[in-house]
Amino acid sequence: MNIHPLVRMTAGTGLTCVLMVTALVMPLIRSADRTVTIPQYIAAKTIPVPPGKDPVTPEPVLETLPETLPETTAFNDGLDLPQQIEGQFTMLFLGFDSQENGSGSLHDVNYLMQFDLAPAGLRILQIPRDTYSPGDTSASTQKFNSIYACGDPALPGEQRVIRAVERRTGVPVDAYLLTSCDDIAAIVDILGGVPLDMPYRIEFEPGKVIEPGPQTLSGEQAAWLLRYRKGYAMGDIGRLEAQRIFIAAMLEKLAVMPKLQMLAALQRIMAAQLVKTDLQADDLARLADLCSTFGAAQTDIYLLPGTPADIGGQSLWLPDKAAAAELIQTHFCRH
Repeated sequence: MNIHPLVRMTAGTGLTCVLMVTALVMPLIRSADRTVTIPQYIAAKTIPVPPGKDPVTPEPVLETLPETLPETTAFNDGLDLPQQIEGQFTMLFLGFDSQENGSGSLHDVNYLMQFDLAPAGLRILQIPRDTYSPGDTSASTQKFNSIYACGDPALPGEQRVIRAVERRTGVPVDAYLLTSCDDIAAIVDILGGVPLDMPYRIEFEPGKVIEPGPQTLSGEQAAWLLRYRKGYAMGDIGRLEAQRIFIAAMLEKLAVMPKLQMLAALQRIMAAQLVKTDLQADDLARLADLCSTFGAAQTDIYLLPGTPADIGGQSLWLPDKAAAAELIQTHFCRH
């Protein structure tokens, strides 16, 4: 993927910091005012929608909150980032599918990451790839992960997704960070693999199996783990657990790597242009400094509230309008 020419070593440090903080999340996912575990989501049953019935009744897709985006605030928080609202910085992280086994244009990992200055902390909203997104994409699936490729043709791909997120949530997005499953495989190989105690067996494809137990995943195996979904009762929602397992393992890997070895690996990652961002090197340095001021206790991750549904043979995630509105107003809209 192409990357801004000024983003080099400082960008690598900032990216690592973002990934590490993202991994430092509680083992529970918060949905509105409920706290639920991943297994509880996986155990739920898919809700079929009868033919001819409106799939978004009575709770339609999340509407804009508020009708217009907040204006830039008057005070100066001293962060000196390209932010629309002082006191917070919001980044959209997109992870794309593999070009070998997919189209390479579907963003299957979608995190809205909001860094807050006072009090210091990070909030992450996970948007499932199958989120029903009519009006944002021309794809027949109407899924959120198709917006980059099939959104407004007048906008670049990343701006299509940013516009959809802002329109649906009312949360202004300040920057984006993109990578792909192929890139993540290359990053893992540069790091020398990721040690992981796999809790269950997965068979990504015939002959492409990860057995349970302690092992070191290669880049290719990491890609299998991150993309695997067919064995989960709720597909994409089940895959969220695997993503968390992998990121936590990568965090442990980075924590024990000698500093010089890590810097050398990051230099190779950035030189290979394995990420794309619109942030300048100085911006990423400031973001990394902010991340260093908080830890796991100040990091919360939320799943976009919704309900699984089968519509016309498509597995979709229907957002719960009321619960999503409450969650966003409470945790992502600065008052």
